[in-house]
Amino acid sequence: MYRAAFAFSLAVAISVSPVLVSAQRSARPDACKLVDDVSAFRLLGWTIDSREKRPYAIMGASGTICFLHASQGQIIVTVPDRGIDFVGATPYNDANAKSLARPVYGLGGDVILYNGTVYVTRYKRSVSVHVVPNDAPTSYPDVEGFARVALRHMR
Repeated sequence: MYRAAFAFSLAVAISVSPVLVSAQRSARPDACKLVDDVSAFRLLGWTIDSREKRPYAIMGASGTICFLHASQGQIIVTVPDRGIDFVGATPYNDANAKSLARPVYGLGGDVILYNGTVYVTRYKRSVSVHVVPNDAPTSYPDVEGFARVALRHMR
């Protein structure tokens, strides 16, 4: 009786564990759905006019970039295919950038602010949201709210 119960428990654990493991892995967020119109308006007061999605593959890094166009500027969302393979100088690949970056704690993921961009990593997935206004430089408060937006999509 005990052997049968143990064998049944073991069989259930083995058959369920791949499901549990895959449930813990975060699917890659869609670059053009990561920042919705409501979030852009709430955080910046911008109305998104159009979106343009493009793949990128540069020096071994690959992923998807979405350009969100507004009359006030652009929001550029980058979703690497793997890891932190972002385009250009980032706090991950440039010592000067790393020294100027500001980490944000307590949001439930690794969040770094640098040069008008928020970099978010959670469950081995990374995204960045870069705000490019037409009329003024971007401040940390302009992009920090997008960390919460990104983290909602990375569950």
